[in-house]
Amino acid sequence: MTEKVKVFLLAASLGVAMFALTGCSEGDWKAIGQTLDELAAQGREIRLQREAEQRERQRQREAEEKQTRRQYEVKINELTKNVTQAIKPTHPTVRTYALRLARQYPGPRNPLQVKRIWYHVKRNWRYVSDPRGGDYFAPANETIEAGLAGDCDDFAILLASLIEAIGGDARIVLAFGPGSGHAYCELWMGMGVRDGPAIRGGPYYREYGEYYDTLEKKDVDMYWHKGPGQDNCWLNLDWWTDYPGGPFVKATREVFIYPDGTWE
Repeated sequence: MTEKVKVFLLAASLGVAMFALTGCSEGDWKAIGQTLDELAAQGREIRLQREAEQRERQRQREAEEKQTRRQYEVKINELTKNVTQAIKPTHPTVRTYALRLARQYPGPRNPLQVKRIWYHVKRNWRYVSDPRGGDYFAPANETIEAGLAGDCDDFAILLASLIEAIGGDARIVLAFGPGSGHAYCELWMGMGVRDGPAIRGGPYYREYGEYYDTLEKKDVDMYWHKGPGQDNCWLNLDWWTDYPGGPFVKATREVFIYPDGTWE
């Protein structure tokens, strides 16, 4: 018997009992009172059963969500480990390669050093897919030795390694969309964001916005992720854009991986 049928029968029985009140003897009154008490008890039992079923469904939902979160964290932890192990800013091959590119623009954290690295790697990059069977995160030195070839995560890992090798701060973004995934590098910009497309201020790109406003495209749009606080801005350095700070890929979920092995 379904719950709706039970409630209907109880209501019907209660209605019949109320009609029988007129012209009843004392014994009838007691019988009717007992019947009403029984009906009320059955109603409370149905209500309690319904509440218990709701609590059980809620418990099951929470358990499933917890299991999903646990599986998600295990997967991201595995990805983070593989990615950070491939970032090698202190490897002699990586460090030497970064110095050769950055030396054209000497100085501490010169923004043109990153611009030079990004353009060089992008223009010389040759896209080659991973081996079948899963993602392969090539160490940065391996990618250099292969002549700048690999997929999107190899590009991002190499770029982050080269930036870190000359004193910059970089991170890897894993972007997930419906049925696809992508990886790219971001550069920490530091403090100071003005209204508009360009970014000013910060220990690294203090003149970056002015550079694009005056020397290249005056109407170029700069894209960055802004984290908690005013001093947590990250510039997009994806390989498929036309310039450092170009548009982001469309994604429904993003994971930010840092060289120290943490993620958010």
